[in-house]
Amino acid sequence: AYQRGLLEGMARGRREMEAELETALLALSAAAGRLDEVRGSIGADLEESAAALAVAVARELVVGDLDSTPDTVLVLVREAVSSFGLDAPLSVRIHPADLALISAGAGGAVAGSRSVAWEPDPELPRGSCLVEGPGKVVDGRLDLALERIYQAITHG
Repeated sequence: AYQRGLLEGMARGRREMEAELETALLALSAAAGRLDEVRGSIGADLEESAAALAVAVARELVVGDLDSTPDTVLVLVREAVSSFGLDAPLSVRIHPADLALISAGAGGAVAGSRSVAWEPDPELPRGSCLVEGPGKVVDGRLDLALERIYQAITHG
C-alpha cells in the first residue's frame, strides 16, 4: 500500500508539474508573440515617422525654393493645366507671391494657346494652385501632392 501510494503521489505530482509547465510554456509563447507584435509595431512607427519627416523636409525645400526658383511654381501649374484639353478656357488661382514670380512670358509658356485667367488667391498656400475648367477643378495644392507621396511611401 505504501509503494502504491508513493507511485500514485509521484504520478499526481508529475501531472501537476506538467500542467504547470504547459501553462508556463503557453505564457512564454504568448509573450514571445506579443514581443514580435511590438517589434513590428515599432518598425512600422519608425517607418511612418521617417516618411513624415521626409515629406516635411520636401515641403520646406519646395516652399523655401519658390522665391529663388520660379520654375518650381511653373512645373506645378503646368502639371495641373495639362489635365485639360488645349481649347479649354481655364481659370488658374494661385498665391499672389507665386503669381508675381510668373512673368507674362512664363505664364504664356504654361498656358500655351489656351485662354487662361490668372487669379491671385491669398487663401492658397505657396506652391499651390487650383485650375478650373469646363466640367472639373484640378486641385494642385502642394500639401495634397505631398500627402499622396506620404500615403504611397507608408501604404505602398
